[in-house]
Amino acid sequence: MFWNQFSSEKLEELEGIILSTLRTPYTTFHVPVELKSGSEEIWTISLNSESKKTPLVLIHGFAAGIGFWCRNLDELSKDRPVYAIDLLGPWLIQRGRSDIAAKFEDIIEDNSVFPNYVYHCNAQNPTGERAAYSMIWGYGWSKNPMLLRIDKLKKDIPLSLIFGSNTWMDISIGEKIKDLRPDCSVDIKIIDDTGHHLYSEKPDVFNDIVVTACHLHDKTSDVNENEIGENYS
Repeated sequence: MFWNQFSSEKLEELEGIILSTLRTPYTTFHVPVELKSGSEEIWTISLNSESKKTPLVLIHGFAAGIGFWCRNLDELSKDRPVYAIDLLGPWLIQRGRSDIAAKFEDIIEDNSVFPNYVYHCNAQNPTGERAAYSMIWGYGWSKNPMLLRIDKLKKDIPLSLIFGSNTWMDISIGEKIKDLRPDCSVDIKIIDDTGHHLYSEKPDVFNDIVVTACHLHDKTSDVNENEIGENYS
């Protein structure tokens, strides 16, 4: 089958099927942004937005959408606000999508939902993807790699890096970051028997690591706030 036409109605329908697996109430909305190319809108989902804790923002990878977080949103939003945004654009379309459906087949019975969802996410006019495009050149090459400036990050900001043991990415980057931040908190987690999409392959493990990292941030923030209060008391 060859698709050649984007349908916003079809994308909304497919996304609705995927998000219907969530147990937590959620809200979807557009956020207006100003880019050099003009005004755009970023499609966003929010959960537990009433919480006063530091929000968690999820940004998906190439050729995906907010629906890809369906295994993670419930757990991650239990005690804090969670937002996920769409980075869209036709240039992100990937030919090989057969393995995507398999990662969600236990919660989405219809194996055509995710491949179709991926297509309609990427067949529309670009929105947030324009911002991503301005930061990279070619395929996956950073215009201004964070590794070259990670040592400039404030020392009291803890970092948690999560890799799949079978990912195509260079997981040695984690140790390089640790070496560049010798007096800082850098936690490296490698999830066994997972590839690049570890959030869907072993969601329970992934969710636990992210929740633990968020709690570490909460403790750090509480300490900093107490220190500020003591200085001004």
